Amino acid sequence: MEAQEQENMINLLNEQLQKDLADADSSFEMKMIQGEYDKKLQKLNEGQNIFEDNSPDDSHYECIGCGA
Repeated sequence: MEAQEQENMINLLNEQLQKDLADADSSFEMKMIQGEYDKKLQKLNEGQNIFEDNSPDDSHYECIGCGA
């Protein structure tokens, strides 16, 4: 992953964090959002693309009853 691409993803992640924190109803929800952000930021810093869909198209597994 290129540095510019990583920086763009971090900016998108920061924007989403601010939006989600503003929409949070409780301090517990804010802590959960912050924890998820921290984990995603760690993955980005390791060079992983967190916005990439890694699910295989030929998977035999599906979510039953989840609306998918």
